Amino acid sequence: MKRFPDPTQCKTQNETALRSDPMNAAVRYNFALALGRAGDVDAAQRQLEAALESAPNLADAHELLANLLMARGQAADALPHYRAWVALRPESAQAQFGLGSALAMIGEREAAIPHLQKAATLGDAATRESAMRVLRELGVVR
Repeated sequence: MKRFPDPTQCKTQNETALRSDPMNAAVRYNFALALGRAGDVDAAQRQLEAALESAPNLADAHELLANLLMARGQAADALPHYRAWVALRPESAQAQFGLGSALAMIGEREAAIPHLQKAATLGDAATRESAMRVLRELGVVR
């Protein structure tokens, strides 16, 4: 069985790494993961935002921040990060699904549809089903 590292230990290791290299976006991203696992979502968000300031093309940070914001019900705030993630990884079904879902949540139905359709064609079974569910909710498919 795979064991996940202790979140507190990861947090401490990342704090130490950041002290020696505070502009390292990869360390900030990893720190955000550790903070999120430890339940400190606000601090995780701050680390992701700081990572993206120094590395705006870090797709994984856009992904995590967009998903964090969506989980908080902040679809409009998640949109720029989903858009960046799609721009950086256009063939990612999860990125397409996230952008489509966020657009649907803020009422941008027509803009959401092509992203959800692309997610339905690119994704694994779970992503396809999720995309089809939203497309059904939007009245695009039955």
